[in-house]
Amino acid sequence: MTRDFALILAARLLRAFGFGMAAVLVGLHLERHGLSASVIGLILSIGLLSAAITGVIAATVSGRIGRRNTLALAGLLMAFTGIDLAIANSPLLLGLAAVTGMLGAASVDLGPFASIEQAALAESVEPRRRNVAFARYSLTGGLAAAAGALLAGTATDLNSGRVVFA
Repeated sequence: MTRDFALILAARLLRAFGFGMAAVLVGLHLERHGLSASVIGLILSIGLLSAAITGVIAATVSGRIGRRNTLALAGLLMAFTGIDLAIANSPLLLGLAAVTGMLGAASVDLGPFASIEQAALAESVEPRRRNVAFARYSLTGGLAAAAGALLAGTATDLNSGRVVFA
């Protein structure tokens, strides 16, 4: 395993774990702010659509400004989303988090990270090992997202949300 491949897998694992948690917690967070199920569904749907769009944009932009810069910008966008979710009280501002494409509502990477990482992954391994590398990448993301969702659900059940929304 090359160093680059190991770094890609580590990033995938950490982000997928967080997105797995977000898949459970974002809906609960929105509900705590008094949003109806239909509004929560709309916000999560916008988040999924925006994630797909940001993935296409990132793939295009990374060719011009480089993968590292694109990932850094996506990281800033993700931080903005987290801040928005933490401090926003109005439905409009909470909905703004969805438009960024970083909501993590699907518990999988649909946004800019996956498209950039997959391009880098293809270059980080020998051609004959690519299928196995992509399988490991996919498995790592799936297991990490499942673990994140399980942890978020368990913590919420055990503490009525106090731990995760303190």
